[in-house]
Order: sequence, then C-alpha cells, then structure tokens
Amino acid sequence: MSEFTDEELMARFVKALDEEPFQELASRYVDRAHAVASAVLHNRTEAEDAVQEAFLRVIRSRRRYAPDRAFSPWFYTILRNVCRDVQRKRKRREQFLREQALTVGHCPLPETACWDLVEELPLPQQRVLQLKIGQGLTFGETAAALGCTVEAAKKRAQRALKRLREKVAEPTSTPRP
Repeated sequence: MSEFTDEELMARFVKALDEEPFQELASRYVDRAHAVASAVLHNRTEAEDAVQEAFLRVIRSRRRYAPDRAFSPWFYTILRNVCRDVQRKRKRREQFLREQALTVGHCPLPETACWDLVEELPLPQQRVLQLKIGQGLTFGETAAALGCTVEAAKKRAQRALKRLREKVAEPTSTPRP
C-alpha cells in the first residue's frame, strides 16, 4: 500500500470500504495528527481522543471526500473541527463547574484547578461528573453508562457538587501543580 498516494488510498477506501488502505492512511497521519492536536489542546489525553474522533469522522464522512482534491487538507480540517469541539466542551465543563460546584458568582480558583478538584473526589462521583459534565450526557445516559439508576446518578452528582463546594470553601484550597 505504501506505493499509493493518500488520495489513491482514500479512493480505494471509499470505493470498497477496505480496511487496508484506511490503515495505511491512519499510519501515515497519526503521529502528525497527535502533534497538531497536542499543540492546539495542550492536553495529551484530549489530543489522543481528538485524533481518534477525527479518524472516525473520516470513516463516517468518507462519501463526502472529493477524490480530485488533496486528502491532507481535508483530514486536517476534520481534525481542527474536532479540536474546536473539544475546546468548546472543555469551556462548557469548566463554566459549569464554576457556576454549579464552586461558589455563587465567583470561583476563587483558576479554571484548571476546578477540574483538578474533581479528580480528588471518590471514583463513582468523578465518573458521574466526567460523563454528565465532561461528555454532556443526560442523567439517563450517565446512569446507563455506569450501570446504576437515574436517581443514583443524580445523587452521586449532588454529593460530588457538595464536596466541591466544601473544598473550595476551605481556606487551604490551592490548585495542585
């Protein structure tokens, strides 16, 4: 497969939904995609997720690829859009934490410290907030993902938010390095 251009590989993938040309494309782009996503997001885990999502979007939108155009700009446009989605989701998550979990009207900690505090919660409470806030799931979806009832998911979220408020109210609360 290495003798084919990116465009030829994508054309073969679109035509036959053949895994081999897609795997070759992915191997050609994965390292550069990680570098781009890391530079944009400044977070290794989010960058890895963004690259995976970008490749999934390539698969899902393969029929929209124009074979007479270069693959590289098309792929990086998808990756850039995924990174923007991640940034928007992160901003919404941090905003929610400031508004709901911390103090009314004023967060005494930097935004990054807010999410660090979530990581100090018991694991069941962390998972609820990660799914509900981080991923934007409903309580029903969160409960299904965690294998608990909707009421249990709501109760875990309530306890988590209460603990976060208490942590922020402590005079010794400082962000972790």
